[in-house]
Amino acid sequence: MDGAGAIPLRKVRGRRARLATGFVAAAIVLLPASVVAQAVGENGYGAVRIDGANDVGAHMAFVPGPSADSWRGFVHLADLGRLWYAECSTFQCSLTLDLTATGSGDRGKFVSAARRPDGNAVAAWYDATAGDLRLTVCTSSDCVFRTERTLDTTGDVGAGTSVAVDPVSGFPVIAYYDLTNRDLKLYRCTAADCATGGALVVDSVGDVGRNPSLAIRSDGRVYIAYEDATNAGIRVATAASAAGPFNSASAAGGTNGLLQVAAAPDPPILYSVDATSRLVRRACATDTCDLGINAVLSGFAEATNPSLVVMPNGNPLISHRHFSTGAQLATVCTAPDCSTRTLVTLDAAAGAGGRSIALATAASAPYVLYRIDGQQAIASARCNATACGTVTRRIATNGTRAYSARTALRQDGRPVIIYLRDDQQGRPWLALCGDGRCTTHVKRLLPGLNSIAVPDVGIRPDGRPFAYFSSLGGTAIYSCSDADCTGGTAREVSPAGSGTSGWTSLAIRGDGRPVLLYVRRQGVDPIEFRLHVCADVDCTSGTDRLLDSIPSSTPLPQNVLHSVAVGPGDRAIALWSYSVGGVFANRYARCNDAACSGVVVSTIGNAEVSNLPLAVRADGRPVFRESTAPTMRLGTCATADCVPAGIVRVNLPFGLRGAQSMALRPGDAPVFDAALAGGIGGFDICVDATCTSSEFVAAIRDSSLPQRNFQGSVRVDPNGQPVAAWFELDLYDIWFSAPLPEAVFANGFEP
Repeated sequence: MDGAGAIPLRKVRGRRARLATGFVAAAIVLLPASVVAQAVGENGYGAVRIDGANDVGAHMAFVPGPSADSWRGFVHLADLGRLWYAECSTFQCSLTLDLTATGSGDRGKFVSAARRPDGNAVAAWYDATAGDLRLTVCTSSDCVFRTERTLDTTGDVGAGTSVAVDPVSGFPVIAYYDLTNRDLKLYRCTAADCATGGALVVDSVGDVGRNPSLAIRSDGRVYIAYEDATNAGIRVATAASAAGPFNSASAAGGTNGLLQVAAAPDPPILYSVDATSRLVRRACATDTCDLGINAVLSGFAEATNPSLVVMPNGNPLISHRHFSTGAQLATVCTAPDCSTRTLVTLDAAAGAGGRSIALATAASAPYVLYRIDGQQAIASARCNATACGTVTRRIATNGTRAYSARTALRQDGRPVIIYLRDDQQGRPWLALCGDGRCTTHVKRLLPGLNSIAVPDVGIRPDGRPFAYFSSLGGTAIYSCSDADCTGGTAREVSPAGSGTSGWTSLAIRGDGRPVLLYVRRQGVDPIEFRLHVCADVDCTSGTDRLLDSIPSSTPLPQNVLHSVAVGPGDRAIALWSYSVGGVFANRYARCNDAACSGVVVSTIGNAEVSNLPLAVRADGRPVFRESTAPTMRLGTCATADCVPAGIVRVNLPFGLRGAQSMALRPGDAPVFDAALAGGIGGFDICVDATCTSSEFVAAIRDSSLPQRNFQGSVRVDPNGQPVAAWFELDLYDIWFSAPLPEAVFANGFEP
C-alpha cells in the first residue's frame, strides 16, 4: 500500500476474491440456520461475541399479537434465571422487557400464556427458587404496564403450568402441577387481574398433573389433559366450569397430551405421544369425556414435544421433534380431522427441535418457533403457503438485545468496548478484553439508567478507561479507578432532560483530561450544542462551553450527529450537523486553548449527512467524512482551524456506504467500517491519506441470515491493522474482530 509507513494487510490464500472495481468481497457459503447461527471471521480475522446471547428457549410461550403475523411471547433465560417479554414477527423476535428484574432467584420456568379479551397477554410461570405459582397480567400491549401475582405458595407448586382465559367470565384460569403432593391443581381467578381467586385439587390419585394442557370451550366447560406418571399414561379431567367438580378419564399410555377443543359443544380431540413414541390422535367419546377416550384414530410419525395450533383454514398443525433423529418436524393436516396430512421437515439438524410452539400466519401458512438445543437459541420456520412446500428458516432470537458498540484501544492494543443492553430499560456496559483479539474479557455494568444514546469510551494515559453515556434523559460519566475498572466514580454532566440526540461523544487530551460533547434540547429554547471540559482526569468537575444554538422550533434530524477530537496544543475540536428549514448546516468548532476559554465556530458545508466521523492527522490537520448521496467524501482541512475555504474534498472510491467510524493508519491513510449486503462487515481501507484508491476487506459475516447487517467502531491496532467492535443489527449482538495470529494460517498465505 502507498503512504509513508503504511503496513500492508495480510492476504490469506483462497479466503477472498478481488472484484474488477478494486474491492475485495468475501466468499459466501449458504448453510442451514441451525448449522451457522452466529457470525464468523473472514480473511484471517477472528470473530468473538462479547454480549447479546443467552440460554433461551427451553421454556417459552407465545400468543397472537395485535396485528396480522405478529405474536407476543414470554421467554425464560436460563443463564439469568429471568423471564422476558418478547415481540415477534415472521422475521424475528426481540426480547424487549425483563419481567422479573425486581425479583431474585430463578423465575420464569414452565411458562404458559393466553390472550385476554382486551388483546393483552397473561402468563403463568414457576418461581423455582421460592417454589411458587405466579401470574403476570399485561395491562398494555407491550407489557410495560402489568400486574404480577403470587397465586399459590403452599409447598412446591407450578413446575408445569397451562393458562387459559375463560370465555364466559373473561378471567384467567391456570392448571398446574403440585410437585410436593404430586397432584394436579387448578387456580380460578375471580377478577380480570386475578386480584381474587382460589385453588382446588383436580386429581390426587398417584403422581398426576405433570405437563398439563388446559382448554376451555365457549360454554365455559373446562378440559385438562395431563400426565399420570404412576400409570405411565395420559388422563383428561373435565368440569362444567372452572369451579368444578371434575371428573377424570384415562386416555391410555403416553405423554405430552394436547387438547383441541371446538368453540361449540363437540367431543374434544387429544393429540399425544403414545408408548411407542408415535404422535397419535384420539377423540373423547362424548363432549364431557365422561365415558372415556376412544381408541387411536390415527398414528403419525415418531414424536416428542408436540405443539398444536388450528390454522385459519380450520386444519390443525402439530409441530414436534422426531424421536429418533432429533429433527424438527411439522404434521400439516390438510383436513379438519387430519385424515389427510403432510409431514414436513422444518429443520433436519439433530437437536433442532428441543421445544416448539406451533403458530399460523394470517395467510393460513404454518409458522413454528423452536429451540435449537446446542446453540441455546430460538429459530423460526416459516412456510410459504398452507401446504408448506417451501420453508424459510432463520434464528429468531438468541437472547437479550445488546447494541450501539464503540471501542477504544489501550497502548498494548487491548480493546475496551462500551455498549448498551436491554436490561432494566437500557444499561451501559463495559467489556475489558484480556488481549488484542479479545479471546477473554470481563464485563462491568455502569450506573446509567434508561440509556438510549450511543455511548463512548476513551483510555487515559495511565490506562484507566473513561466512559460517557446517556442516563435518565441527561448524560453522565464513569471514571474507572484502575485499568481493570474494578471500581470507579460516576457524575452527572448534563441534567436530566438535556437530551442526547442519539449520540454522546468524548475525546481524551494528552494530559488525560476528557472533553465531552452533548446536545441540550429538551425543555430549553434555544437548543444548545455544548462542550464540557473536565477539570481533572477523573472529571470530578468541569466547565461547559456553549458552541452553538438554534431555536427549539427548528426541525432537527432524529439523531443530531456530532463528534469530538483533540488537536495540537490539547485544543478540542468538534463537528456536528443539524437542519434549519430543511437546509443542513455542518458546523466546525475549535477551542482557543486547552481550557476552551473561547471557541471559533464556522459552517464547513451544507450537505445532508448520515454521520460525521472525525480524526486528526499526525500534522494536526483534521479530516472528516461526509456521507451524502450519491457518494461519500473525505474532507481534509488545510490547517487545524479548518477554514472552510481551505478544505479539500475528494469523492471516496467505494461509493455510498453507511460507515459509522473512521481511524487513521500509518501515513494518515483513513480506514472506515463498512457493511455489505449478505451479512458482511469489514473495512474500506484507503491506500494513502487522500484515498486515491481503496480495498474492502471482509472481517465478519453471517451467511445463515443474509439479511443481517453490521455497524462497526473501527480502530487501528499497534501493528497498523484495523480492528473493530461490531453491532449486529438483526439479533442485537456485540462482536469484536481482529487479525488472527499468523501461526493459525501456517501455510495459508499468498507468496
